[in-house]
Amino acid sequence: MTYGAFDIFYAPVAWFVGRSESIGLSDVLCIAFLGALCGYASMFVYRYCSPQSKLSTLSAQISSVRASLVHYDGEWDGMFALIAKSLRLSLQHLGLSFVTATLASVVSVLIALPLSTIYDFAPPKPGENITIVVTPAAQRHQVNLSPSNAAAATESGFLLRWPSPANPVSLQVNGVEVLVLPSAPMSGVLEPRHAFNALIGNPNGYLPANSSVTRIEFALPPRDILPFGPAWIRPWWFVFFLVVVLTSFWLRWRWKLH
Repeated sequence: MTYGAFDIFYAPVAWFVGRSESIGLSDVLCIAFLGALCGYASMFVYRYCSPQSKLSTLSAQISSVRASLVHYDGEWDGMFALIAKSLRLSLQHLGLSFVTATLASVVSVLIALPLSTIYDFAPPKPGENITIVVTPAAQRHQVNLSPSNAAAATESGFLLRWPSPANPVSLQVNGVEVLVLPSAPMSGVLEPRHAFNALIGNPNGYLPANSSVTRIEFALPPRDILPFGPAWIRPWWFVFFLVVVLTSFWLRWRWKLH
């Protein structure tokens, strides 16, 4: 696992997930707990860093102007003045809360990154066929898998029979080993190091910088956390962000935040 600056929570999150699995806690409950923790942390930051007194005053002013609009029965000029005042006050409210709300959401983002690494893909079973695509396909000959009988060559890459931990497979580019399979955690791509990898690392590592192979893709099966419903609610992020949002709204009501 190669780390970026934003991967600071990978180790504690991976430890928590591992401990949860060891005591039989389901993935759904593990992710939901982390979502609730992030929701609480985010609202705690918002509660004590946002100017609540100013926001409370603005909220009261906005409610007063909107009430005046509802009961207004005068000239158009007067109504437009009330609309402009309501818009101005709303923008002031947004401006005061936006920076703090963005800061509060950083906690959830930093936890979501390691969860993505851990839960995006289901670990293939030994013997399962996994397609490997090399880009550009014309440079496929520069990529080798050792032992050679572990995979069959295709027009765009390889069809790999997924190895077991006892019989690993070495993926090499121009004779240089870049990845040993099976690997966990694992992402679906292997690329040269980019500038953004200083912030978010690739768990697979990186291709050599001077390689003419620009990308290797692994057709890993997606990991379903929920065993029911349409495909878009089954991944980890649906459970995580749903719990984050519900926890945040509940605390906003409980603490009477503006």
